[in-house]
Amino acid sequence: MAAFDWYFQNHIVGNADHLAANTAAYISSLDVAIAANDNLNHLPAETKIMVTIPVSGNESETIYKTLKLYTTQGELALQHTQFVLIVNQAKSGDISEEESTKTYQEIMRAQKNFPALNLTLLSINWPKNFAKKRLNGLYSASLKIATDTCMRAAQRKQIDPVIITNDANPRAISRNYLLHYLQAMHKHPQAEVFLGKIHWDLGRMRSVPGYGFVATVLMAAQDRVRESYSDIPLDSWAANSGYRASALAAIGGVDGNIGADGNKQGLGADIDLGRRFFSARATNDRFYMVHEAWVDSYGDRLLRQYLCNKSLTRAWDECDNNASSNTVKLFVDMTENVTADFDHVKRRIEHLLGLMFSDQGWACFNHEAIITAAINTVLLGSPESENHKEPLLWSITGKRHARTITFTNEGAYRLKEVLPHLANIIQEGLATLDDTMHAELRSNTNVLKNRPLQNHPSTTQKRRVGSRALFSTS
Repeated sequence: MAAFDWYFQNHIVGNADHLAANTAAYISSLDVAIAANDNLNHLPAETKIMVTIPVSGNESETIYKTLKLYTTQGELALQHTQFVLIVNQAKSGDISEEESTKTYQEIMRAQKNFPALNLTLLSINWPKNFAKKRLNGLYSASLKIATDTCMRAAQRKQIDPVIITNDANPRAISRNYLLHYLQAMHKHPQAEVFLGKIHWDLGRMRSVPGYGFVATVLMAAQDRVRESYSDIPLDSWAANSGYRASALAAIGGVDGNIGADGNKQGLGADIDLGRRFFSARATNDRFYMVHEAWVDSYGDRLLRQYLCNKSLTRAWDECDNNASSNTVKLFVDMTENVTADFDHVKRRIEHLLGLMFSDQGWACFNHEAIITAAINTVLLGSPESENHKEPLLWSITGKRHARTITFTNEGAYRLKEVLPHLANIIQEGLATLDDTMHAELRSNTNVLKNRPLQNHPSTTQKRRVGSRALFSTS
């Protein structure tokens, strides 16, 4: 395919520093890795999805559980899916050899116990000086190598799968996660970016319900932006996004130099992709929302922001190597008692909502219709009252850069009712959605038929659903 040829002919952007000097050598290293792995060297022509998972050398406690989640996806979906794991082994002293070995052992145990998973393991031994320079900010470089390996294998086989990015530690995924992606790819061949749904740690939402409310409002606001505006750049999240491989090649692939200055652990390469796809088209009409393909992701960074009274929109911007997920261990045992301490929880929620919707870095939230729909979606389970807020549940005052949100007595009463049950409401809704679609999806083999990819459509159907409820998209 032309996009792959263009990409691998010296148009690769953001190579990791120690490989950037020689593009030919870098491509050769990809070919060597592919040749050493049967799943990639003999990539089946029917491959539709390639799931990439960057794994830190110290994630032995989670990676086996993550891979086990996929074993329930069904034989039909797994036959058309490849999993590409890339294990980082930074040589700067933060990850011990014992930890790395244990992580490898857990992945090998998964390979043995889950033969239905077409699993490829890549290993990166980062040079000590390189890792030290970046303060182990290696995420972007790792994601780049994983996605480049997938694109190179696809080029050799002349296929165009969707490359999905996942984290190594989700708590849960939807029952038909892969089939939902396959269905979206089949129904929308013109789409280039697929954005799945993320719930930020339903387990912690139960113990810290105020956090659950604010985190869910944040995602509801993002959903509303994605579904309502074609002229606003959209963020793509590494925990649950997919990209057509040829389109990813056409924009220059992942920028592996994001975070090269040692800041933010190399985070941001995922969000950068969404923004570059938007810039290439000057519209987000090639984005498609796959809300049914949900992930319950660890919310450590967001929870830290909540407990420190900082805006959740800055959870990744303010992340440095000393404020990683380990920091939140300080708060693991903290809980909120909505009954005994409701006023304190309410004030924290009001404060954080005000910060979130005043963040000029997220100027897309400046539309009051978005704010209204997002809060009402979580408070009422629906944004339907956005045009007629009666009774008035909350008020918004102040200028865009300094908003204040205050619940009325009626709103506070509704909030107190919702908080203890929010996580259960979401989880029960997700289970119902999964059960409703399960039989239909698994009996529909049409999603696996090849359909031509139209590179220059005159129109693209834009999905404007998903804000109607916390979990349903119809």
